[in-house]
Formats: sequence, C-alpha cells, structure tokens
Amino acid sequence: MPQALVPLVQHIAVLPGSIRSGSMNRRLAAELVARFSAAGAQAQLVDLADYPMPLYHGDDEASNGRPDAAQELHDLLDAVDGLVLVSPEYNGGMPALLKNSIDWVTRVDRDVFRRMMLGFAATTPGGRGGQQVLSQMRGMFETHMRLDVHDTDLSVPSYGEAFGEAPAGLVRADAVEAADEFVRTFRAALSARAERAVAQGV
Repeated sequence: MPQALVPLVQHIAVLPGSIRSGSMNRRLAAELVARFSAAGAQAQLVDLADYPMPLYHGDDEASNGRPDAAQELHDLLDAVDGLVLVSPEYNGGMPALLKNSIDWVTRVDRDVFRRMMLGFAATTPGGRGGQQVLSQMRGMFETHMRLDVHDTDLSVPSYGEAFGEAPAGLVRADAVEAADEFVRTFRAALSARAERAVAQGV
C-alpha cells in the first residue's frame, strides 16, 4: 500500500467576525492572510457578508430548511486544514453575526470543525486585546465542543497604535512580532497534526 504523505501546502481560512468596512479586526484578518501567504500557506479571507443567514431559529429551520449560505460556508470550511477566527469583542463576547454563522454551519454538519485546527485572534482599542472574547471562543470550541484548538491566541491591544494609517498593516514592533509568532506556531501545529494523521493512517 502506498504510504500517505503529509500535504505540502496548508490551506488556511481566516474569518473575521465583523463585516463592517472599517473594522480593525477585518484589518487584522487581512494582515494574517498576507503573513500566512508569505510563509507559504494557501490562505484566504472569508467574508461573512458573502454568506447572509437569518438568526437561527429551530422552527424556521423546520419550516424552511437551512439557508443555502449555510451549506456554502460549510463547504468552504470543509476544504481547509486550519481556520483562524478573528473576533471583535462586543460586550465581552463574540458578535451575534459570528456565533450565528457557526450555529448554522453546525446544523449542516456539526463535525466539520473536527476536520481542522482552529486558532483565535482579536484586537481592541483598549489594553486587554480582546482577552474576554478569546477566552469565550476557547471555552466554546475547546472545552465545550472538544475541538483541536491551537494553544496560543493572537491578542493585539491598543489597535490605534498597533496599526499604521489605513490601509497599512501592523507597525508596532510587539504586534508585528506577535503576529509572526502566531503564524509560525499555527503552521507548525498544523504540520504536526497532519503528521499524526498520517502515522495513524487517517
């Protein structure tokens, strides 16, 4: 039997939890796509504006089925090796848009997120860098759903100082270093995950 090989190219989706044109988390997501691509990965930005879905309601699903956008987003995510969620912090947690999109995708196939590794990133105007939303996402995906989550988050505090004038990316030295380290360790963890899968014959 031919020996399975570890994929040479990593497919990584970066999904910002905001569709606002001026969102700093969208800028952080674009920054990560550029850095992943420069490091040799096949990275893409996933824009939730392309996948409009109603608020999840069980009665609505029973009457009308799942929206086409839920299947389309599922199919896109099912083709990646890694997914990085870049979330604003709204009242200490994820925006409804992001949570609703995740809920609909899991109605198509709850196991889709088991076939990838997840990572989390956030930037905020204050000094905590989205620690509350990062903790919430980790609790949801790692603790509750028991998914494979990268052990390091990317937190970028004080985004007004971390980013240059639009459309420039990160300019503050510590933020640049943190983003590079996140990209490096996320890719290394993806490689290790792929090697384990090959060793186990998955």
